[in-house]
Amino acid sequence: SPPAFETAAGGKVLQVAVATFTAGHVTSTNGSNDVSSTDGYGLFATSFTPTSASSKIIISSSTVSIHEEANNYNSCWVASFYDTTRIAVTSGTWHSNSNFVSSYNAAYFSINHSVSSWGTTAKTINIRAGMDGSSGTFHINGSSLYNMGGQAQIGLTIMEVEV
Repeated sequence: SPPAFETAAGGKVLQVAVATFTAGHVTSTNGSNDVSSTDGYGLFATSFTPTSASSKIIISSSTVSIHEEANNYNSCWVASFYDTTRIAVTSGTWHSNSNFVSSYNAAYFSINHSVSSWGTTAKTINIRAGMDGSSGTFHINGSSLYNMGGQAQIGLTIMEVEV
């Protein structure tokens, strides 16, 4: 039988903030297995001030694609932070990366996570993307050669909900 959902009281949306990142970037970073708020490439750095100390902050991004240009890395990741506090990290690579030229790693991720409000002070929500392993060049949502008929974009939504 399907899982039972809890009946929640409240659920009032207090505020919503949105941002857009123009994608199609090529970058190079040293890889890390313990992702911090300075690792990888910064997709978003958006200031957000909760209106309630008892709310939940929901962070959601559209899909981010990451692929390496040469076989330098081990896996891809996307992470979210408020200031230097890590909220969520998702990582991995396609199971059968041997299907790609020279077994290059590639993956698609989105952030969909909630965190309890940190109070009513402004914090910077950071979304970062990268790869672990050695250093080299990787692409975020393709490159200028692969822009899908227009410049690819990544969307970010930050929603505060009273629970």
